[in-house]
Amino acid sequence: MEAKMKRYCLNVAGALAACLMSVSSCIRMDGTDSPQDEKEPELVNAWLSLKLNVVSSGAKTKVSDDVEGATNGDIDENAIKHLAMWLVPVDDNGVEDWDETIMTYNQNVNLNSLDTYIAPVKARLNVPMNLYVAANITTSVAGAFLEGGPEAVYNAVSDDYQETISEFASTERGIAMFCMKKASIIFDDTNSERTTPAKIDEDGDGETENVDLVRMLAKVHMLFRCYDYPNDGFVRITEPGSLIEAPFGKFGWSRMEDISYILNTVNTGTRILQSAYGGPYDSFTDINHSMSDLLMKGNEWKYKAEAADQFIGFEGDLFSDDWNARAAKPEIYDRTRAPFGSANPYYRGLYCLENTTNDDLLDQMTDDEKKYVPFKVATHLIVKARFVPRYIYTVASDGSLAEIDHGADGYDAALAYLTEVTGENEDGKPHTYPAGTFFTQDMQNFYDYAGMLKLIEADPELSRKNFAAYPGGYGLYYSYIYGGEDTHTGQVTFAGTDSGVFRNHYHFLTCSLMKVPATPGSINQLMMVNSKVVEWNDMGKQEITVKPNI
Repeated sequence: MEAKMKRYCLNVAGALAACLMSVSSCIRMDGTDSPQDEKEPELVNAWLSLKLNVVSSGAKTKVSDDVEGATNGDIDENAIKHLAMWLVPVDDNGVEDWDETIMTYNQNVNLNSLDTYIAPVKARLNVPMNLYVAANITTSVAGAFLEGGPEAVYNAVSDDYQETISEFASTERGIAMFCMKKASIIFDDTNSERTTPAKIDEDGDGETENVDLVRMLAKVHMLFRCYDYPNDGFVRITEPGSLIEAPFGKFGWSRMEDISYILNTVNTGTRILQSAYGGPYDSFTDINHSMSDLLMKGNEWKYKAEAADQFIGFEGDLFSDDWNARAAKPEIYDRTRAPFGSANPYYRGLYCLENTTNDDLLDQMTDDEKKYVPFKVATHLIVKARFVPRYIYTVASDGSLAEIDHGADGYDAALAYLTEVTGENEDGKPHTYPAGTFFTQDMQNFYDYAGMLKLIEADPELSRKNFAAYPGGYGLYYSYIYGGEDTHTGQVTFAGTDSGVFRNHYHFLTCSLMKVPATPGSINQLMMVNSKVVEWNDMGKQEITVKPNI
């Protein structure tokens, strides 16, 4: 007896009739032709009426090509450009027979949300079937779902951030979407050979029901509140050691154009069909949901074998090509752009695959470990920001240690003062520090290279290792994108699945005040965050205060 084979129907023509009558063909998964004669009499050319709804679509949004980190230029995030459909026979008990699945891949359909599409398909007559629908997915993702069914997992072919995201979002293909749930359908004689299209009509009212599609990616973006005009390009910062806003230029500056952010610990794979939808967030699970399957503790917490390969991390320096390729620029907060339905809404951000993690190892961690160890498994934000101090200690003409005050409006002078300098690093090795670099031991008093050496010379208990260097004036902040809240520090804490990033959600963060400086690099320097998960085009109202963990 001939083994059952999954059918793969590829429709590539632009016109529906031509597609159906000429180039639509069924092929075996091994690439050979599947018989279209008496061995498969139940397979007929049919029509299927689909009304496709992109969930939480709203007005059309795009990722503009002038955004650093945007994927392949302009992306219409609501467009339906290609369709994949799977018709799966079911028995009287509702059990699916994936060995007899018929898959159709229609290219260049070019639909908008809630458009009705009459799709040409191969179908079996009078056989109950479950229908699964996807939009804008690659043939690789489509094939993976054909092989794996509702439990199918797709792993990207690369561990590079841009290449991974490009498999799910591109200018030409749009954003990959998948149905929220299967639909039931039966084809009869009236649906075959270009007569009456079959409908998704589970409530029996005779009307075509929506097939709801959700984007397979999440999007994350960041805003900053700035000082009022004429200083609206500068981020609002706090008084030293407090969360009270400082007057402009009171002790330093941080400029919007000198801030960027990336996503870290990004998943390289995903469930094609979301594991659960419509329930609480703890009902969502991804392919690496269990923390105990990913981490183990020896002298320190580290990945189990092969677990690190499931994530795209960042281990380069702040000025590396890797950072520049992945980074996006935040925007200035404007309340008129924030409400849903705004005429000029925010649309920028970075994409990532869904990532949820449970908290089954937290009870084995110290309070300090709970702050940063979950960064290894939970997708999070890293913000790179430059601080320019108003006051700098240096060596005066008489050889003494003196403080220079550049004045409240002296940003340009302060930045120009900190020129490139060659000296030694904390290990005593020759090192060139870029322009803008300063040094500090308490994050409140700042020195140029000569001033630092002068202070060390005057205090025998000090050495170069007592001072942190801020290359170019830049430091890093870290934050979970969503989660719990530490009521004492205001920081977002890891909260299991609730700390995840969820497909088809726009994770929107607004920084209202930033405490500077950040830190040159330690991963346990966190941001004070008050954050919410918002739907894709809901602009949100959450605000955060950036605060290093001193």
